[in-house]
Amino acid sequence: TRRGSALILVLLMTLAVAALAVAAIFMTSSAGLLSRFYDKERLYGLAAESGLELVLGRLRTDPDFALADTGMTVVLSGVPMRDADGNVIAGANVFVYGMVTGDTTGRSRRTISFIARAYDNFGTRHVRRMDVQQQSLARYVMLVDSFPSGTSFGPAWLRGRAHGNGDWRSANGTEYLDSLTVSGSFIGTGSAFRGDTASGVGIVPIPQDSTYDWMATAAAAANLAYTPSGTERTRVEFVAYDTDGNGTVDETESYLRVLVLNNAGGRFLRVDPPTSGGGPNLRHDWNEREVQNQCGAFYRRSGRWHFFPVATHRATWAWAIISTVGAGDYPAAPAGVSWASTNDKRDATRAILNQPTSRCFPAGSPYLVNTERMTDALGTVSGTTANNTYPWGVRSAQKYGGSDTTFTPVLRTCTIDLDSPSGDCVGSSVSPLGSWQTFGGTADAALPDSMRASHWPLHPSRNAASQGVVSINGSTFVSGVIRGGVTMRVAGTAFLIDRLVYATDPNSPATPACSDVLGLVATGDILVADGAMARVRRYGAGGGAVNRYELHLGPELRFTVHGHLLSTGGTVGVENPLSMMGSNASAVDCPGPTGNTRSSGGCLALTGSVAMRRFSDTFGGNPAGGHRWAPQPDRCMEAGGRPPFFPGATDYAVLRIVELDPSRANTNARIEAILRSLRGGVLD
Repeated sequence: TRRGSALILVLLMTLAVAALAVAAIFMTSSAGLLSRFYDKERLYGLAAESGLELVLGRLRTDPDFALADTGMTVVLSGVPMRDADGNVIAGANVFVYGMVTGDTTGRSRRTISFIARAYDNFGTRHVRRMDVQQQSLARYVMLVDSFPSGTSFGPAWLRGRAHGNGDWRSANGTEYLDSLTVSGSFIGTGSAFRGDTASGVGIVPIPQDSTYDWMATAAAAANLAYTPSGTERTRVEFVAYDTDGNGTVDETESYLRVLVLNNAGGRFLRVDPPTSGGGPNLRHDWNEREVQNQCGAFYRRSGRWHFFPVATHRATWAWAIISTVGAGDYPAAPAGVSWASTNDKRDATRAILNQPTSRCFPAGSPYLVNTERMTDALGTVSGTTANNTYPWGVRSAQKYGGSDTTFTPVLRTCTIDLDSPSGDCVGSSVSPLGSWQTFGGTADAALPDSMRASHWPLHPSRNAASQGVVSINGSTFVSGVIRGGVTMRVAGTAFLIDRLVYATDPNSPATPACSDVLGLVATGDILVADGAMARVRRYGAGGGAVNRYELHLGPELRFTVHGHLLSTGGTVGVENPLSMMGSNASAVDCPGPTGNTRSSGGCLALTGSVAMRRFSDTFGGNPAGGHRWAPQPDRCMEAGGRPPFFPGATDYAVLRIVELDPSRANTNARIEAILRSLRGGVLD
């Protein structure tokens, strides 16, 4: 019995040990399977993550790599992953898909979402999504690709972040109030740095011209593109107009108009009459057509402002308005104006241009209605009649000075007879000057009849195809008032001829950030035009100081620009920066933190940013011509805004990386649906 019991016990123990062994084998096998499963899972997760990192690295280092603003792009297609030694990891292949998501109006920083799908022969194993946000190129108040030898920034002050892709050349007396980084070194002494500085940092690539060819297509689709001929001179003027008459101008009431002039039109747009004399006698003669027809003075009479060009002062009806001054009228009529002799006419011109309200306007301005709109002998305005020989208003009942509510679709010019109080044109001096181009789309019916055909609506509510993008396929002259957001690409040089400003103050705390914003992208230079509206000029006749007078006839004693200016192939600066037609005494102050500096144009007062391929001096000579830089940032950039589809930098911030369910993202169609669901919102 004892032996049997012992045998049974041994058998039971043997079975128990065998069971434990079998259990251990199964447990070890299961643990191995789980371990291999998680290793494989980790492998595919790392493969998907590596694919995302490859794409992110390309975004940050390849300026030519760009995704379309619409549609999904397959960035990587079935690419095998490699280990740290460069060996292909068997069975781990990756697709990466990208799409511009988030805000699709182009007004916020660009967000791109990428989805990486790692797979093997058995299907999709791991899916990850990465959202990145592109930093705006406009966050740099000044971005310079290169400083040619002999050029330097300043003396001036610079408020806002700046960067140079090579050496940064700085003049003595320059003050930097914010951070300055350079890829090369700092050259120059005597500058004050109030913010952080760093040298040897990475470059911030200036976009290539070809990157923005699509703007021409987008603008053409909305009838917001124009191509001038080889001999034409074009002017683009932005207009903020209270279309509904409610006393305010909202962002839907934003327009532009395009003026086309003949091949001599450049001087009429700059207000740059021919010169005579030389040295201290270099001058614009007082009787030049541009001086007589485009320069004058404002007068407030009976509660209404009139602008009368110099030549119009000679007309009996105009002088009756000017010389009658009542309560609240301003300014008084110019004293000593007589038209009896040539010298009297010269002195009359001097008296008019020395009025406190005097200034000049570029061709096509509504203020020049009295010298650019011609009538026939009966006072009829036809716009096309060959015998139009009389300035507008001389023979008609509506005798008043020009204002911003008048508009002349077809422009003519002539030499006005200063010997006749009728204000007629001299003989055969009448010649076509230009005309405003008709909008190619559906005109805005809310506009007045005289403006409807020639004012191109910018906002989608009035121009459904508009993306806020304008394209001029050739050099052009630019000015005006911007309401809302617009980016204009110029395939050529952009000349700034008059104030280019927002309808609202960009840095006023009472104004929401980014209410108005302008981007100007030019393949050539962006230059403040050399003319009477931007510089001190000398006027008069003959030699001797008594016959000369030096005046600034622009809108203000500085040149104001609101916007973000990018020259992809040239510079942002001043046309003929050494040009000075005057003395040191007539130069204009440009105040800065360290005191005033003077030049013929005073300050180039920019609120926004500039980016350029090469730096150029903006002033020089003795006495100094040109303008002194006086830039400051636009708080819209700090708020994350930008002009519509304005170029971004190659710096991308990763917002998030999330894992997606492989079963819901295992085909191109499903992945595209996920990406499209992210468009139109804000991803931050």
